[in-house]
Amino acid sequence: MLGLTETRISGLLPAILGQLKSLDTIAIYTAMLSGLIPPELKQCTSLVNVYLYENVLSGSIPLQLDKLGNLKTLLLWQNNLVGVIPWSSGACAGLAVLAFVSLRMRTPCLEFMIFCFCTGMQSSYWT
Repeated sequence: MLGLTETRISGLLPAILGQLKSLDTIAIYTAMLSGLIPPELKQCTSLVNVYLYENVLSGSIPLQLDKLGNLKTLLLWQNNLVGVIPWSSGACAGLAVLAFVSLRMRTPCLEFMIFCFCTGMQSSYWT
């Protein structure tokens, strides 16, 4: 687990995190992380929980993150993320909690994604 919560840590989320293959949780929330979510996180195949909410991350969610087959929780609210939610291939079948509140995200088939691909999903928050 990598946890740096409710700190004033700032800067970019380093791409080198992708080399931590056994990393199961990233919890860096209520901080000052900026920049893009590195696509290299797709290499963290053990990743179960991602808590990156209440930062100043920008750009889009990397399409490569749909390769995280063990991902159960993805919390990204209160960032400056835009674009399309990348799960169109069905790789998020185990996703239980998906929260994107206050983001400028869009998806053409959200209901299809939730009901067909995210069969384990318990809650989804949208504004």
